[in-house]
Amino acid sequence: MKGIKDKIIDYEQNKEEIEKWLYVKGEEKYNEYFIILEKYNIKTTWESLSQLYRYDKRLIFNLFKYFSMFEEYLRAIILRHNKQTDYEVLNRQLFSVIIKRNKDVLEKYFNYEQLEQLIELRNAVAHTIIIVDNDLLTGKISLLKNLLPQAYKENFSNNINESVKGLEISDNLSIKI
Repeated sequence: MKGIKDKIIDYEQNKEEIEKWLYVKGEEKYNEYFIILEKYNIKTTWESLSQLYRYDKRLIFNLFKYFSMFEEYLRAIILRHNKQTDYEVLNRQLFSVIIKRNKDVLEKYFNYEQLEQLIELRNAVAHTIIIVDNDLLTGKISLLKNLLPQAYKENFSNNINESVKGLEISDNLSIKI
């Protein structure tokens, strides 16, 4: 099986930069992006590969920012409803634990099944799993938007939609919400 270095069309012209990023980020991860490019018949140059990687990272960073806020929002709701809840204990709990242990409070504010569906996307973001071209994950981005407080929804959409700014990303891979 060919390594990714053998598959990048312009490897020799970009060898130094490619080697640097493969060492830091891992050849295996770049290979996953390479597979996505091939799936959509996108020319497999270093530029297309690195731009897709950057786009995915921008999505992850933007999602992380809003998940951080959303977790604080959930904690605030829980603390308002249960004065006996210890802030420090609640603050150390994982997102999934917060949702599962506080179902009775959270289902008063949210569709509880939708909250549960966010766990997979939140974990993917936290572990920097590839978001681009993952229908199971990208479909949940709109779900997060819908569960955010109204004051955050427009900026969330703008941040996600602008993740592509300055990059040449195929419409097939670009996420618009």
